[in-house]
Amino acid sequence: MRSEKKQDSKYAEVDPDIEFVGKITNFIVSPVAPQNNQVPSANRLEITINVNFIDNKHEKSKWNSNFTFFKDFSKDANFIDVRDKLASEIFDQLSEDVFNRAFTNW
Repeated sequence: MRSEKKQDSKYAEVDPDIEFVGKITNFIVSPVAPQNNQVPSANRLEITINVNFIDNKHEKSKWNSNFTFFKDFSKDANFIDVRDKLASEIFDQLSEDVFNRAFTNW
């Protein structure tokens, strides 16, 4: 992670040992578990992120991967009402997945 330190009221960039560069590549709501009459019993929010891990100390440790996680929610729920909570839970899991991938071999 890039950090800065304060020196005499000026900021100087510190060269990081590692960096994460990422973006959201998929954010989709879709119906799941259709019943016999083809009406879904739930909806699913699925988020995919792409992360580029840069290890400035160990060139061979660099990687680029996609991570996906989803949460289902009631078909009767208004997506706007549940979106923030679902996204937060999904991003918590995605963060853990990225952390585990990055630091498993340390």
